[in-house]
Amino acid sequence: MNKEASIQIAMEFIKKWERLGSKSRSGGSYSPEQAKTLPLDTILYSFPDGRGYSIGWGSYDKLPDGTKVTANTTITKEKADKFHEFAVRDTIIPVIDKLITRPLTENQYATLISFGYNAGPYALSYNNLAGVINSGGDVETTLKKTAITDSGTGKVLTGLINRRKDEAKLWDGSYNELYSYYLRNSSNINYGFIILIGVGLAFYIKYLKKKNIV
Repeated sequence: MNKEASIQIAMEFIKKWERLGSKSRSGGSYSPEQAKTLPLDTILYSFPDGRGYSIGWGSYDKLPDGTKVTANTTITKEKADKFHEFAVRDTIIPVIDKLITRPLTENQYATLISFGYNAGPYALSYNNLAGVINSGGDVETTLKKTAITDSGTGKVLTGLINRRKDEAKLWDGSYNELYSYYLRNSSNINYGFIILIGVGLAFYIKYLKKKNIV
């Protein structure tokens, strides 16, 4: 396994789920695509996450120096990127390397990084997930039912269910952007995109008829 390649896969995967926030005190986030061209000195504001406050690429109730994130915390985009990498390399990966003994593929290792980033590194012990992985068990099924409840209310969250489904796809190597997009927007399909496809198909059929192909 190329560990560095796996880390890069995981970091991009995480960004697609977490997004970059917040744009202002009143909220709003930057998509991963917008973040790529965002000036490094752009100010980011904290946002409520159900347990307290997070900032940057999410999952930061505390900054790397131990400072607690509050409603008034701000950081730059440059620091958000550094904190994101710090969380992956210094917080998540050491626990994975400690608990997982089975050889993994790049995608499988990336899956565990994403899972740990979202649920906490020691969430690998929930539902004996680490044991299932090490024994070669049904990881996808176990992953899909692990850490899917809100830590504050105990309620099952659709967003967490969808993220675990995406992670299960990443684990087995079948994850792709189109799958992820429709999974997370199943109740709000982009009808404009569908209409665009329909219009294009109509013109194509008209062209074929003109050429006497159909």
